[in-house]
Amino acid sequence: MNGDMSWRRIAAEGVVVIASILIAFGVDAWWAERSERAAEIRELSRVATELTSEVDEISRSIERHEQASAASVAFLRLVDDVNGESELVLVPDTILAGLLFAPSFETAGAALDGLLRSGRISIVSDTEIRARIIDRESRMQDVLMRQDRDLEFIDLQLLPALLASGDLAHIPRWRGLLSDEFDREGMTLVRADAFLMGLVAQRAQLSWDVQVMLRRARDTNERGIETVELALNR
Repeated sequence: MNGDMSWRRIAAEGVVVIASILIAFGVDAWWAERSERAAEIRELSRVATELTSEVDEISRSIERHEQASAASVAFLRLVDDVNGESELVLVPDTILAGLLFAPSFETAGAALDGLLRSGRISIVSDTEIRARIIDRESRMQDVLMRQDRDLEFIDLQLLPALLASGDLAHIPRWRGLLSDEFDREGMTLVRADAFLMGLVAQRAQLSWDVQVMLRRARDTNERGIETVELALNR
């Protein structure tokens, strides 16, 4: 009888030990899952903040490129009204400054870029969000590439042609924003031949191309924000 009691006690103690181990494993797993979720929420919150900030910056950059393309169109219309090639045309300095206006856009995605470059994107469990982040990276690269082409065209082609067509030494160059300190009442004589008009038309097209890429990038970010917010509210 005593032997049976001993075996029963040993069995009971064994069950208690096994149950304790299983409970400990369960608690550890629950805690690890909770910690991972907390880390994911922190990352997603940073991602949402950066996407929102980037959307605002993209919108401002679109407005700047609209200013630049509007200057190109205004120049072409002004020359067209003169009805003749290789004629001197009196052009408002605001239009000339707009032709040389080079809007620049910088991405605001430190957290986003960090997730991709460090390989920590796996912390984001939602596959749709991961896809949005990767898509956003591709869109931003397209924007920056188009922007560089626009800046290079101004520096290497449009600016030399404008300088050869008239005295534009007083026309400033800006990157980012047009300055309010610029004299907006001035006028400059420019020899508007077919070559210069072709370059101005090309500048307008390049600026429109950048605007298209910026709008696509903004749409991508806005969809990403919606997806992230849904994940945060789950």
